[in-house]
Amino acid sequence: MRIIFDIFFIISLSTLSCLTINPLVKRIGLIFNLVDLKKGKRIGKNLVRIGGLSIFISFMISLISYLIINPYFSNYEVLYVLITGSFIFFIIGLLDDLFNLSPFLRLIIEFATSAFIWAGGIKIQYLDISFIIGGYNNLTLPTFLSLLITCFWIVGIINAFNWIDGLDGLSSSLSIICSSGFLIISILLSNQFSVYICSSIIGSCLGFLYLNKYPAKIIMGDCGSHFLGFIMATISIISSRNIILENNSLIALIPLLILSFPLTDMFFVILKRLINNKSPFFPDRSHFHYKLIDAGFSYQETLNLLFLCSIFGSTLAIIYLIIFQSKYYL
Repeated sequence: MRIIFDIFFIISLSTLSCLTINPLVKRIGLIFNLVDLKKGKRIGKNLVRIGGLSIFISFMISLISYLIINPYFSNYEVLYVLITGSFIFFIIGLLDDLFNLSPFLRLIIEFATSAFIWAGGIKIQYLDISFIIGGYNNLTLPTFLSLLITCFWIVGIINAFNWIDGLDGLSSSLSIICSSGFLIISILLSNQFSVYICSSIIGSCLGFLYLNKYPAKIIMGDCGSHFLGFIMATISIISSRNIILENNSLIALIPLLILSFPLTDMFFVILKRLINNKSPFFPDRSHFHYKLIDAGFSYQETLNLLFLCSIFGSTLAIIYLIIFQSKYYL
């Protein structure tokens, strides 16, 4: 019962915080003319593009408030790394919103920060790949390979969420769906720390969605998508660890399933751009959401289809854990 209370408290606090902060952030954006002018990032709209500030602040308020009143929390080292990384990636996105940074400069900073995250202990080092090869439920990666995979995973998820933020309410809703999937996984695997993180993200995005749903009055911008992408990348590592096994082996199929939609979208977008001899960072309408709209689906129909795809991936991950991995935690 205590964990149910914790989840309800954190989600409620973060939702109310974001609902309170969002109008203020919108007003600040209008005063300083911080509107979305990037072609291809939004369909025919100029909206305040720093809404991610609301998500970031409400996330921090709910998480820190809960930790203050919870005397039993002890995992402060990982918390420090996660909060520091969150702040850095939020600032990277905010600077891009304000000054339109070079994508190559962003990549360099993102990989450098990801290396810091790896050094701080949030890393992919022990893998459960038994869904590919039976019996390989604790594969140890060499140090360099662990660093490489962790950095590419974090940077890849961040850019996947950044690129997919093209429709009103899409990225924030997907973050809610994916976080809900990781929340259930965290409960099943008794990963209490990730329960707090997932609950904070769910509440923050729910509060933000009030003004971000179609037709949106504010968008999260790169500061929001970078922050959410980083949290999704790190929480996928933390929540999917099987703490029953000696080395907290990461059940690799779980994050791949829960994040399958943004990862698949990013893969095919990059593939198409390379085939057409274009830079992977060249904006176009090759994303799934644009293709559906161009095919004649309405805005809301497109959103509903994409939400169903994400829910399907999260559901498969939960079913896989319950049926094929239950022997490790039941």
